[in-house]
Amino acid sequence: MAQWIPRLIDGLIITIQATLLGFALAVAVSFVVGLGSRIRVLRPVFRIYVEVFRGTSALVQLFYFFYVLPLLGVHLTPLVAGVTALGLNFGAYGSEVVRGAI
Repeated sequence: MAQWIPRLIDGLIITIQATLLGFALAVAVSFVVGLGSRIRVLRPVFRIYVEVFRGTSALVQLFYFFYVLPLLGVHLTPLVAGVTALGLNFGAYGSEVVRGAI
């Protein structure tokens, strides 16, 4: 059991990093999209973003960011891919909350 403790602590640190960074990205995206949806020119773009990210599962988005984007020439580290996918996913849900609040 003692040999697993360092690996568990490393995993805990990565989990905390992913959570905090994903939360920060989600809050930023939520407010930008939620408040920006009031602008007539940007409304269709933000609407498509919200529908796509709310309409697909987070797991599919994680696979897309990690496995499909490298095929298109965009290489992300596992942490960046996870933070980006989860931040954009939760940002889409949060933007509906912000949009509904105004």
